[in-house]
Amino acid sequence: MTRHRMGTITGLCAVLGLVGAVLPASAQTITPFQVLGHIQQFALDTTVCPAATPAPFTGAKMIVNGLEVIIPCYSVIVMPAAYKTPRQIFDEAKGISNANNESGLALRDRTPPLAAFEAALDGNIVCSPDCRYIAGQVHISQHSLTAGAGFIKAIDMTRGELRVGADPSALITEADARVHLNDPEVDVNGTTTGRYGLSNQQQFPGVLPNTNPHSRFPDERFQVDQDNPSVHALTGYPMCVPRSNADPDCPRSNRPLEAGKPMTTFVMTGQDLPNPTPGLNVLKACQPACDPTKQVPMMVGDYVIYEGALGSYPDPTDPNKSLQYISAHAVEANVGVYTEAGTDPAYVAVDPILVGTRGDIGICGASAECQDRIKVEGFTTDPSRPVNVYAVDVTPDGSGTFTTTLRLIGLGTTKPAPLGRFRFISDANPAILFDRTGALRGATRELIARIETNAGIVIGDSKPLNDLPLFAHGLQAGQYQAPIGEYIYPEEHVLGNPPPLLNFQCLSFLARGWSLDNLVLKRLDPWPGFNDLPADPRYFSCTR
Repeated sequence: MTRHRMGTITGLCAVLGLVGAVLPASAQTITPFQVLGHIQQFALDTTVCPAATPAPFTGAKMIVNGLEVIIPCYSVIVMPAAYKTPRQIFDEAKGISNANNESGLALRDRTPPLAAFEAALDGNIVCSPDCRYIAGQVHISQHSLTAGAGFIKAIDMTRGELRVGADPSALITEADARVHLNDPEVDVNGTTTGRYGLSNQQQFPGVLPNTNPHSRFPDERFQVDQDNPSVHALTGYPMCVPRSNADPDCPRSNRPLEAGKPMTTFVMTGQDLPNPTPGLNVLKACQPACDPTKQVPMMVGDYVIYEGALGSYPDPTDPNKSLQYISAHAVEANVGVYTEAGTDPAYVAVDPILVGTRGDIGICGASAECQDRIKVEGFTTDPSRPVNVYAVDVTPDGSGTFTTTLRLIGLGTTKPAPLGRFRFISDANPAILFDRTGALRGATRELIARIETNAGIVIGDSKPLNDLPLFAHGLQAGQYQAPIGEYIYPEEHVLGNPPPLLNFQCLSFLARGWSLDNLVLKRLDPWPGFNDLPADPRYFSCTR
């Protein structure tokens, strides 16, 4: 599974027990913690899990800011555009890191990373009988808020390299950034290449020996999103780095010119699009018509914002020298690409999502401030149609597997300015924890935004997760599936009182398990909270 970038999860979670019941008496002492900092040490640890735990679900221990934190077995670590178990993080390390049986992400590794990697860990200090930091959620990135920006000064199509700097008309210098898409090899209709440009194997041919520090890169654990356009225009339209001047999957004809320069705002097909913003000109249609089933190429002169991790490769002109580059998992170009109204394919992108998780009635108001809201924003290439928001419910079916369904929680509306922005905000009863019948579903890990009509749609109704047609070199058009970027949990209401613990009973994917590709994940073990709560999924609940 791959997903777009995540925000750091913040906030404090309420104590949640059985519906209408009080938490059982316990000798445990629980205190919440949030740790954010550089990964000093990271290692798999089989002693974290019960003896019978299968190897793919091994737990780990991590030291961040001097604190040792347990990552329970069955954990899923959120990367910028992917989910990984701790075991997968170590198994998928490359080159010298893999040879050393290290993650390549910790400062104390024998071959430390070029730049420190950051971990955000949310959990509880559980004392039963000894006190331990146990994480419920873990995010890893090189730096969660790091981004670079500038103008594309040159595109090396033979290497897939963008040179980005301050002045697009100036000569390239060593001060200009080198940006490569971290784009693993994919097969689309019998053609093997990257999703948005040259694949990593095409950009960096050959295999370096495991003793070479460059052999760690590109690190495909931090790849571009394979399911959603993480390389896109401001409107969410998928963009690409041309592989050649005659690239059929990144056609030059999809970037119309005006006065000899690439247009930065245009409509792919149909007629000019009226601009509802007073004083602004109409949006011109591509002439001759562009192909909305294909990606749009980035061009020299485009202003881009990119996110990624630092990598290196041998200087082709001097093997004794190294060149550093940004191995990008996301690129956003300052280009507004729209599609014909009411016509497929159309595309959508989602900004980080905020969800408030309302706490137990026993603490909300009296001793804790509880949030009950949701905020989803993004852009669409077709402002004529609404963008609706669904929770992705992953529910155990009783046979050891999970059923995935979509539950409508909001009807998004597009805004006239800026044209194409959609927004869904609810400040009360957002239906994220409960469906329209009042049945508890729990906070989900992911939401889906879909371009569609609202005819016959009822908030809270569920339907199967169906795949949409593939366009733009293998991407599902018309939807964007994204993790919830930020949970806002109950916070201490009376200063000086014990803060509400992060009781992850409110997060269904932690309390009841989850499905990751072909892996069936159980409830976290050890549980980062009261361990005398029933583990049976039938008892998973929280109160209104």
